Amino acid sequence: MFTSAISAYLFSPLSKPETDLFSYEEKCYRLYNHMEQRDYLKDQIEQLGRVLGNMLAEFLRLKTAGQLYQGIAVSNEQLKEELDLDIPTILALDSDSLHTYLSDRKLTPDHMEILSKYLEETGLAMMGEMPEEGKVYLHQALAMMDMIDETTKTFSFERMHRRAKIKEMLGETS
Repeated sequence: MFTSAISAYLFSPLSKPETDLFSYEEKCYRLYNHMEQRDYLKDQIEQLGRVLGNMLAEFLRLKTAGQLYQGIAVSNEQLKEELDLDIPTILALDSDSLHTYLSDRKLTPDHMEILSKYLEETGLAMMGEMPEEGKVYLHQALAMMDMIDETTKTFSFERMHRRAKIKEMLGETS
């Protein structure tokens, strides 16, 4: 279907030259640039996913090694420097502002899933020593999961179990 649309665009009849704004060469150039931009965006989205995945893995490694606060600091700094995601800002946003903030940074539902796991893991780890801060992380993880559910329109058992675990820690009922 896509190739037929390209063919129709490139080889449209030139029976009315005064209404055809672009020559064949111009059409090819525009099509090439469009495809090049799509490839660049695809590469950026994949890079974003790799950075988020690596950040979560490093955080979990440091957390397991008993270096929770170092893990949080390193992860938050990495998110800020590499992806322009500022965790203190994210924690302060309401649901609508959070949606806008993440959309402006072109996060896909898969990216939001990784980020919500980070917020969840951080919040759960903080509940022992700093419960109020931990609750803020957990509430934002829940808000992000709600956004993912709205965006994807798919059901996830994993997300359902994560949500139940967070609500249990917060003392909420479903």
